[in-house]
Amino acid sequence: MSNQPFAPPKEYQFEPELLGKLPRPVPPELRQGLHGLSRYASMRACLIVGFLCIASAETSFVQTASYYFLPLTFTRWIGALFLLAAGWEYFQDVREAGPYQYMKLGTPFIARVLQLVCQPTAYYNGQPTRWKIFAGIEYPGPDGTLVRELTPSFDLGNRAHQYTTSFKVGDYVTGLYWEGAKPGERRRLYGFLGLKPGLGVVPRVATHQGLFIDQLKVIGGAFALIFGLLAAMFYGGRALPIDVPGRGFWLGCLALPLVAAVPLHRWLVARAAARMSAWAATTQAAHANGEVLVHDPRGAAIPRPHGKRGTAVLVFLLYLGTLFGVASLNALLDRSQPEAVPVRIDRLIHTTWNGCIRDYSIKYHLLDPQTGNQIGSEESFATTATHMETFKTRAALARIGRGAFGWRWVRTIEPYRIEGNTF
Repeated sequence: MSNQPFAPPKEYQFEPELLGKLPRPVPPELRQGLHGLSRYASMRACLIVGFLCIASAETSFVQTASYYFLPLTFTRWIGALFLLAAGWEYFQDVREAGPYQYMKLGTPFIARVLQLVCQPTAYYNGQPTRWKIFAGIEYPGPDGTLVRELTPSFDLGNRAHQYTTSFKVGDYVTGLYWEGAKPGERRRLYGFLGLKPGLGVVPRVATHQGLFIDQLKVIGGAFALIFGLLAAMFYGGRALPIDVPGRGFWLGCLALPLVAAVPLHRWLVARAAARMSAWAATTQAAHANGEVLVHDPRGAAIPRPHGKRGTAVLVFLLYLGTLFGVASLNALLDRSQPEAVPVRIDRLIHTTWNGCIRDYSIKYHLLDPQTGNQIGSEESFATTATHMETFKTRAALARIGRGAFGWRWVRTIEPYRIEGNTF
């Protein structure tokens, strides 16, 4: 393609909005492109999170949860930061900063597309996290010779496969030269700015722009997931039995993962093969049609065959989930009258994980009601900060349920009281 003469069609014209005097006005249509819609979506998300944080900061639920998820202590300040971010997004949009400057102050020129490739621009733990589409272009220089250059699109995030371009290799497109941009970014393709709907970078499949209610559902779901995980960690830890189950329990819980191992492995292998086939077909079609070619130089994004090690990890996780699920059912289905057993409190501790999550636990020993001697090894009971404050001495009572499957578990631990006094 590059050996052919540079000969744009005689009827080729620049877009109408690029023909006015500098600085050109930004027509309302350009605010409906991918850049404008993305900025509005970000603005709405910041407003939703900001108001939710500020409104919930004084609720008893958030104040209690802040003992366990420490960032919630700053809920009000977090909300204020999100509102400031929304204001900044609005200010940037009003002053028409960023890609709007190319449209307002840039000089249009005609370029020919020589290459289209989507490549990662950032990695995390070896996996690509940010992508851009790069176009190899050529255009006449000041002396009439053809100049070749590689120009990037706007950031696609981690959704490389969701976008393509409205033009192909060999097409003539409009570029913009803006002297005020950074030295390496002064020449950009107009379609790579994300301003005009349907021009340049476009979704492969037509999608609707996220509405307010959609964003509210996503953000609300994220909040629910965080609190749900915290609740599962807390109440799930209480369900673990204090008696070690017999060999039948461990082997029985292993039966489900072993039965599921073969069909699970076959499904994963077939799924990986389908992804590899789709990747090969997409790559071949992109080569043949001059479309965007998704390419990762490090090969991390290329689908690979599924190995037995991956299935083994999933089976192991399924085994752990089965153990935890059976232990939880043993506690949830327990309808027995709890037995009061004396215990000795050894330690009241709290542990902070990565400066974000804090758990509270009681370390104790069961005591023989007749002799007062210790029974077994030290046990741990997950509790709350408020509950922990009720213990003034080391004497306490454990309320122990028999368990639906016969595995005893601790319902709660209470301070030892006699005639209304706590000892």
